[in-house]
Amino acid sequence: MWKRVAYMALDQGKFLVAQRCFAAIGDIPRVNFVRETIRIADEAAKTIGGDGTHFFKVRANIARMNKRFKEAEKIYLEQNDIEEAINMYKSLHKWEEALELARARNYPGYEQLKMNYHRALAETGQEAKVAELKATEGDPRTAIQLYLKSNQPTKALTVVLQKEELLNDSMITQDIAQSLVKNRFFEKAGDLYEKLKEFDKAMENYLEGKAFQKAIHVSRFAFPDKVVGIEEEWGNYLVQQGQPEAAINHFLEANCTEKAVEAAIRAKEWSKAVQIVDVIQDTERSHLFYGQIAEHYASVGEFDRAERLFIEANLHKQAIAMYIKSSKWADAYRLSEEFLGREETAQMYDRKAEELEEQGRLAEAEQLYISIGMSNKAIQMYKKANRNEEVVRLVGQYHSEHLLETHKRLGEEHETAGDLKAAEEEYLKAGEYKMAIDMYRKAEMWSDAYRLAKTEGGDIVQKQVGFLWAKSLGGDAAVKLLTRFNMLSDAIDFAIENGAFDFAFDLARLGMKERLPEVHTRIAVQMEEEGRLEEAAKHYIEGGKAEEAVSMYIHDQDWANAEKIAKEHAPNSLADVYTGEARKALEAGDHQRAESFLLRAGRPDIIMRYFKEQGMWVDALRIAKEYLPNQLAQLQEEFDKEELRSGARGVDSFLAQGKEWEQNGEYLRAVQAFLKINSETTSDQDLIRQSALKAAEIALKFLIGGSNHEIFGEILNRLSELDEHEKAAEVLLALGSSREAIQALCHAQQWSKARQIATEFLPEALPEIESMYKESLKNEGRLGELIDVDAISAIELLIERGQWEKAIETAKQQKHAPLLDKYVAKYASHLIKDGDYTKASKLFERYGAAGKEENFNIYKTIFDEVAGTQMSTLLEEFERLSLVRNVFQSIVSNLETAKSPHYHIYNRQLISLHLMCVRCALTGSDEQETKKTRLKQSIALLRYTDLLPPDRMFYEAGMLAKEIGGEYEGCAFLFLNHYLDLHEAIEDGSPDMVDFTPFEKTEFPPEVPLPDKTFLQGPEHEEIKEWVLAISVDDSAKKNLIVDGRGCFEANLTNGSDEKKMCILTGYPIVQTLVDVGNGVFADKEELNRYLILLRKSPTDQLQDVSNFVSKLAKSALGLQL
Repeated sequence: MWKRVAYMALDQGKFLVAQRCFAAIGDIPRVNFVRETIRIADEAAKTIGGDGTHFFKVRANIARMNKRFKEAEKIYLEQNDIEEAINMYKSLHKWEEALELARARNYPGYEQLKMNYHRALAETGQEAKVAELKATEGDPRTAIQLYLKSNQPTKALTVVLQKEELLNDSMITQDIAQSLVKNRFFEKAGDLYEKLKEFDKAMENYLEGKAFQKAIHVSRFAFPDKVVGIEEEWGNYLVQQGQPEAAINHFLEANCTEKAVEAAIRAKEWSKAVQIVDVIQDTERSHLFYGQIAEHYASVGEFDRAERLFIEANLHKQAIAMYIKSSKWADAYRLSEEFLGREETAQMYDRKAEELEEQGRLAEAEQLYISIGMSNKAIQMYKKANRNEEVVRLVGQYHSEHLLETHKRLGEEHETAGDLKAAEEEYLKAGEYKMAIDMYRKAEMWSDAYRLAKTEGGDIVQKQVGFLWAKSLGGDAAVKLLTRFNMLSDAIDFAIENGAFDFAFDLARLGMKERLPEVHTRIAVQMEEEGRLEEAAKHYIEGGKAEEAVSMYIHDQDWANAEKIAKEHAPNSLADVYTGEARKALEAGDHQRAESFLLRAGRPDIIMRYFKEQGMWVDALRIAKEYLPNQLAQLQEEFDKEELRSGARGVDSFLAQGKEWEQNGEYLRAVQAFLKINSETTSDQDLIRQSALKAAEIALKFLIGGSNHEIFGEILNRLSELDEHEKAAEVLLALGSSREAIQALCHAQQWSKARQIATEFLPEALPEIESMYKESLKNEGRLGELIDVDAISAIELLIERGQWEKAIETAKQQKHAPLLDKYVAKYASHLIKDGDYTKASKLFERYGAAGKEENFNIYKTIFDEVAGTQMSTLLEEFERLSLVRNVFQSIVSNLETAKSPHYHIYNRQLISLHLMCVRCALTGSDEQETKKTRLKQSIALLRYTDLLPPDRMFYEAGMLAKEIGGEYEGCAFLFLNHYLDLHEAIEDGSPDMVDFTPFEKTEFPPEVPLPDKTFLQGPEHEEIKEWVLAISVDDSAKKNLIVDGRGCFEANLTNGSDEKKMCILTGYPIVQTLVDVGNGVFADKEELNRYLILLRKSPTDQLQDVSNFVSKLAKSALGLQL
């Protein structure tokens, strides 16, 4: 504003106002100029009158201050004051205008003015301007020298090209060329050399100046073999300049088809890219390009083109994934079945269907399940979602054979929910009317139950329900109900058949007394079948069927009760009792008892016939002589014939003799006769066994205490041969040989009897018995019994058989923690020896990891394995890390409880495993902040390199820092450089060569154990070496750690006496807002909120697992912090 007012005041001749305005804006030159103008005006006023503002010098000054120089010039010239006009231009350094005015007005001092101008230009370093003037004046050589002196070789070249005769002056051209090259005007230098026919230098400068068109032009006639190389270089340059489309044809001209394809892809010239790839001979490279182009077409929805290219590239799975992503299931299935086979296709569709199911897209999931023939899973899906109509529809459509079963299940569900009418409907659809009836019966809705029984079940079911209804009522009400239904008699039958005897009596007593005897009889039959014989007998008698009671006891061989009832109520049945009792005695070989009963029954003929058939002729003849004398002669005749036929010396003869000696009291001879029946006299092993037992029985009864040691030895030998150890033990015990008797019982596996005898006669033999018992159980593999008496032996036996899981479960059942810990550790060692670290970890996770020092080597082996190797997929890596982390949490908990000195080291191992788990869980996220969190975890893990493989930890931290870049570039260089040192030290086995100097102010362990092998090999390792080398020679690259506001390395937990809490999610110190999660667990507020938001926004099993672990560690749930 002040400036505008100043100029307005000048135009109006108000100089003082203008001067003050210029002073206000600090324009001191104009203030002085206005003062000078005022002085001139004042002097003019004195000489010519007026205020002096119309004086020409005043007007000229006003024009000059308004930058109207031509107007000022005109004012001066009007007064013929050319000198002032020229001085004005000189004061303004407008020499050209001054010279032009001098030349136009034939100013006598023109030449001097021009010389002054040249001198001024030279003094101010404006040789180029002088050169321009020289060129204009026709002095090209001087102009060229001045242009070169002023470092403007391009203008010097222009002068030369305008005066082509100067091209022959090699000194001038070389000077210009050298200046052009020096000033990097390579294209101009190339033009000059081309004019000079120096084509090699021309092409060299064209290439240096990226003037490829001119370079190709020269090479076509001068160096035709270099055209291809220049075309390729031109293409490379265009790609670098962001002009890939322009580079395509140059690569094609250079026959660089792969580069042409890459350029076409960059330029998004997809059709052209496909045309070029079609001519590439290298199948592997063409497949790579086809895949990239296919991914573009897939992204824009041109699926047919994308499919063709994916197939060309053998990327069948990507083509399938494309269709799946776009929900084009039919196309995906077509390709999957063609290229992956039915089995893999089914697996893939199964996984996708499960995803859709989780998302609630059940109809789509059903389509997938049905398309791969997994209708069962579709049914289960709808079942889980409680969509019963869909369940029935699918079952009826695909599993009609299970439709009834489905209706039955639905009926059960409705019944459980209390919707009995709906349940009835489903039960009837399933053909299970009985279940519907039973449902109403349980609910005591008898009228509905009876209604269904009548309409659905027929006469029998109707009667059954009526009976149950009546039974629920009881007494007179039951009789009235059954009478109304005309089924009282049937109900009595039904009650008896179902064991409802009291109810049957009530019905008969109150409604049909004439059936009471029948009820008694039928109840007796029922009770007899149930084995309740005493009650059955009473009912038989009360029902007038005493002979049935006798038959019952005869059948049960209860001879005492049979005889008692027969005597009291059925005398006619006594003979049957005695005959039956005799038959039983004969079966038991008790001939004397059988003989007694048959004689009491009045049937001596039976026993005589039995003795004869058994070859017991002596007894047969005796019976005939005493009770059947009329048959004696005939029997004697038959006996004589039999003796003649057998030679009278056979086995039967020994038996007959033995029995006869026994009856006559000649017991030693009887025993000797029975012992003659052996393997030499007969092949009948049963007869030999019976004879030996008979001999032993006689000897025990009659020969103990005499001088019959020899015969007892023979008896014992025979019993031993026949494995009749129990009988032998009886003999030995009778002879006073307690130890031998015990051994015999052990051989017979009669352990209770052996213990009983040892307790009574030989207590010192008890341990030996127990030892033999356990050995027997072990040899026979009777683990159930062995566990009861010797669990450790049973467990060891299972281990010998390789049944580790069963052995561990057996140890667990003993409820003795040290025993379980011992065998868990033993099994884990076995698994580790087989290389199955995962199964060993799961074993500890399932049964617990004891804090015992003898287990520490096992834990260390598992820890080193999981920390030193990397799985092929993130999912596998996380599953393995989290499994071992959980095991170590159990170890730490046990060590903490025991206040073990080893708690600290295992807690550090647990924290390191946890940080690796969190980092692995976050790897799937592409967010920049999440990447930075993973870097923090990787750097924090360097604090544990005395436990973890140091080369792996520094490599992973360095690569993440390199990926993030920026302020972490220095960290990346230091970490990867240290990784290279560690790598070399591991290979050479020389830990002393590792330089720890860059990390002296960190909390990283300065001395770490080196692993047996390096973490990384091959091309990746070489790439790191090249990168580190490149950074090390780059002076501008950062090579330092990051220092935070505390003045120390940002990952340090301590800074002098200032110690910060560690964030459980990053391992970094909590410098900002601290959140006390609980139980000594802390988190950085910002990191905690970021993690929980990520968990909610993009939930994964891995993120949830980490959250659960931290909650368990802190003994409180995680929550967002405001």
